[in-house]
Amino acid sequence: AHHELCLQRLREDVLNRIMTREEGDNGTLSYVSLSPLSKTLNIWTGTWNMGECDPPIALEEWIPSNFDITAVSVQECQVRSLPSPHSEYPEFESRAVGLLGSDYLLFSEKVGSSLREVGFHGFIALLLFVRADLVHSRVIPAITTHSLPLGKNLLVARAGNKGGISAVCEINYEVCGVGGKSSLTFIGCHLAADQSGESRLQKRNADAA
Repeated sequence: AHHELCLQRLREDVLNRIMTREEGDNGTLSYVSLSPLSKTLNIWTGTWNMGECDPPIALEEWIPSNFDITAVSVQECQVRSLPSPHSEYPEFESRAVGLLGSDYLLFSEKVGSSLREVGFHGFIALLLFVRADLVHSRVIPAITTHSLPLGKNLLVARAGNKGGISAVCEINYEVCGVGGKSSLTFIGCHLAADQSGESRLQKRNADAA
């Protein structure tokens, strides 16, 4: 019973943030009808080819910290410190986690490697920060991630020096009693580059498909 009460209060807090409210004739406040425009999630996305460079000290100059969902995609992200139990690209990730803080949960996916000697230039990664109350209230009940290497064909597989990553957020407003379900998909990729004047646009389009 206590758990259900806490969950209900959490969902009310989420509603107060993501729903537009209007005043009725008798002065009472009610949620606007279930128009898609009445439900708002503030989302920020950014992508950065790091070119094997260190992340900046002032990461807040790029990544804001006041959105419901923040999606950060990076390419050629090299390991710059000893690996931690939680990440193989800890310096960038730890700075991003420190910036967003404990109000967010992190979901991540990656493909690639830091082994330059075999042709890799770093990781292709997606960091998805979601406000914890959206997950705990089950407004966002599930987040799934996936990676796909698209580099050189190694017969049994394709190398991860090129590739794509994705994250899918399931959205369920029904738990708050204000409407239906939806989903959001975030995609990051690092595709074949032109070489020696040769256009590889056709290959990039094929890989993206």
